[in-house]
Amino acid sequence: MKRDAVFLLISSLIFAISAFAQVSLPEKRGALLEKSERLNVHSAPEEMQMRLNLLEDPFHWPVLEEPEIVEEIPAGPSDEEILFEISRLIRPGGVLSRGSETLLIVGERRIAVGDYVKINYNGESYKVQLVKADPQAFVLRLNDEQITKRMR
Repeated sequence: MKRDAVFLLISSLIFAISAFAQVSLPEKRGALLEKSERLNVHSAPEEMQMRLNLLEDPFHWPVLEEPEIVEEIPAGPSDEEILFEISRLIRPGGVLSRGSETLLIVGERRIAVGDYVKINYNGESYKVQLVKADPQAFVLRLNDEQITKRMR
């Protein structure tokens, strides 16, 4: 059974190779080469050549010059500076722990660890997060900046 399948496969391959491997006759090739020479245009008419020269290469873009910076905008205070000033305004009264929740007491407010507090400073509103609070210190975060302040 296997031998028949192998024989059939080999004979099919031989037939396929022989069908594609045939070389055309020299007369037939000569006629085809002559026809291709007649169709081959070695140079375009002058008008067409001028139009082709106007086309831009779609694969290469011109290098653009960097625009000059006319005026630099003065940078405002960094997050670290803002957080330092905000932390000076916070005067905690203590820390309260209820179960697993820790609260920082600031005036009448109780701020849980992880909560965000909206604070206005110099006409801007900032969201500051309470990261950690214990009886000795508390940690505040503004964006990527953190600051640790001792309890007073």
